[in-house]
Amino acid sequence: CPALIWRPFKTEDIKIIKEDVRQTKDDIEVIKLDIEVIKNDLKQKVGRDEFVVLEKRVSMLEAKQR
Repeated sequence: CPALIWRPFKTEDIKIIKEDVRQTKDDIEVIKLDIEVIKNDLKQKVGRDEFVVLEKRVSMLEAKQR
């Protein structure tokens, strides 16, 4: 493996890196907001066990009406 030689960054390189970091931070904020929306949507959904109970109740009500 060749030895790494340290060299100072050029000003343009630092500007590019700063812009990349800013864009990445913006992207992460959007992802965090999307995750929060998904979490809230999942909390509002009915669980499978609750759905089974509801199915049984509907079946019983339908049977009573016949």
